[in-house]
Parts: sequence; C-alpha cells; structure tokens
Amino acid sequence: MPNYTKYVSGLKNIKPNKNNAELKEIYNYHLAGAKLQLEAFILMRDSMKTTKINFTKYNAAEKKGAEGIKLLNKVEALLDKYTKKYFE
Repeated sequence: MPNYTKYVSGLKNIKPNKNNAELKEIYNYHLAGAKLQLEAFILMRDSMKTTKINFTKYNAAEKKGAEGIKLLNKVEALLDKYTKKYFE
C-alpha cells in the first residue's frame, strides 16, 4: 500500500494541459479512480486489523474498490479512443 499511496500522490502532482479537454477528462477520471482504490485498500486493511474481521468496513471497501475500478475502466476506454483519434 505504501507504493500505491506514492502513486496517487504522484498523480496529484501532474498538471494536465488546460487546453486539451480530452486529456484533462482522462486525468480527472484516473485520479478519482486511483483515490477510490487507495481508500478501498485502507478500509480493507483497517477491517482486518483485529482477529475478527469487521465486515461492515470490508464490504464498504469492496464497494469503494468497485467504484474505483469503474472509473479506471472508463480511463482505459477514453485512452483507447484518444489513441485511435490521434495516433492511428
């Protein structure tokens, strides 16, 4: 998880070109999805800190992780579209 925390921090430092709305949209989805994934990882870790799993937290983590995956899948689709538009 420390590496993913660094990854999300690094993403926050990226400043997309303000003149390119497509890349800015991709970046915003990417950052939002990565943040949700990190929050899910933290919740999941916290749900298992004791000998008894806190299933309320665990289930919340799974839900948050699924939301993050949806956003990251959207990033992949937008990148494919962007690539086809400008590089093929």
